[in-house]
Amino acid sequence: MGDNKQVNINPISPNSFASLDDGINKSKPATKQKYIGQPTRISVDAHEELAEVIKDYSYYSGMTQKEAIVHILEQYFKENKPKQRPQEVRERADKRIDRRRKKYRV
Repeated sequence: MGDNKQVNINPISPNSFASLDDGINKSKPATKQKYIGQPTRISVDAHEELAEVIKDYSYYSGMTQKEAIVHILEQYFKENKPKQRPQEVRERADKRIDRRRKKYRV
């Protein structure tokens, strides 16, 4: 009745878990690109359904919501190159931005 089987138990080192973690978050895209200048804050009002889709996308891709939105925008603009604004309009916007920076400069 008693088949005595010998069982070898080997201790597990913390480094052995590193190979298990290699597959996690591999789908996370590299959104770190080198841009010129300071980042600009953009605030957008979106419908609740769209916000939920962004939350779901960021959750399953292992990104923050901010990273997910930036990633989605980068992918969109890789495929769709928008026409640039006229130079005079760009200069006008730059002047407005400069005035705001001077106003809030410490």
